[in-house]
Amino acid sequence: MHRLWKAMQENPGERTIVFCVSRRHAVFARDWLRSNGVASAAVFSGEGSDGQIESLEALRIGKLQTLCVVDMFNEGLDIPAVDRVIMLRPTESKVIFLQQLGRGLRAAEGKTRLLVIDFVGNHRIFAQRMMHLLSLGGIDAGWSDLKRWLGGQPPILPTVCLLDVDLEARDVIAQFIPSGSKVALETYRVLREELGRRPQAAELFAHSILPRTISQAAGSWFQFTESEGDLSNRESEVLKLFKSWFITVETTSLNKSYKMVVLRVLLDHGDLFNPVEINAFSQRCRRFMLQHPVLRRDLLEGKHELDHQSATDKEWFKWWRKWPIDRWLTPPARLVTHRTTSALSVL
Repeated sequence: MHRLWKAMQENPGERTIVFCVSRRHAVFARDWLRSNGVASAAVFSGEGSDGQIESLEALRIGKLQTLCVVDMFNEGLDIPAVDRVIMLRPTESKVIFLQQLGRGLRAAEGKTRLLVIDFVGNHRIFAQRMMHLLSLGGIDAGWSDLKRWLGGQPPILPTVCLLDVDLEARDVIAQFIPSGSKVALETYRVLREELGRRPQAAELFAHSILPRTISQAAGSWFQFTESEGDLSNRESEVLKLFKSWFITVETTSLNKSYKMVVLRVLLDHGDLFNPVEINAFSQRCRRFMLQHPVLRRDLLEGKHELDHQSATDKEWFKWWRKWPIDRWLTPPARLVTHRTTSALSVL
């Protein structure tokens, strides 16, 4: 708190929002500021909060100098005269950071700048803060955008906005830009913070990251997420039981995705763990593929061993069993547990 007090003295402001970690933290910060002669209130949801409406109005008219808040003012707070924001709440989330920053970016008469004092950033977080600021231009800035900016490429920012960092600070940031698998890991962790849950592999792929970049060392995607502490106890139990199956699905060569069609149809009909009749199942797969615009085009265009449009049910069954079904039942698919293969073992 002594560092906070020194920073506030060196960088004065008339109306300040302090983003705190918890209710207890907000009350402590309020009481400490009051003991140093700063008119302050702590506002949050639940017991122990100062009056929300009264505190907001007091800050607007200048009777209060500081509001210590928790989460509730990430968005929805409109006090244009706020000219200083203090970050005491650690977050890697771009969304939360920009929401908090936005509480002080409202234009007001006589207001020329917003001062931001960030006490929770280490070098890595500070580099992410720069990406968050680069995102103000309407892009989802990533490490490559930061690298280009550090290399001299002007950022795309809203009108009249300027992003300037000392040369010494630029050099420090550049040293902490991750590379290789570290980029993927950082992206995963940032996404987790922003989403408030475990990111899906597809979401990582949407950010131009190959999931196998970070999961390969752990063995599989779910083994990696478990190592990150992102699986529930129940999910960890399932992984322990069916680890080999997940590895098979993740690493098996999926020529033309026919193997995935087998799994998709089993899942669609709730039969993954149930015995199925082979002929009826093969026809369900056929209907699924012929009704799917992309898969239908693959079946009907080009040269194939079978004329999929006019083949009899018997011909289709023979072909379908020879390719995806038999391929699921050969190593390494045999590594899966008996319960998992119960549906496939009778096909």
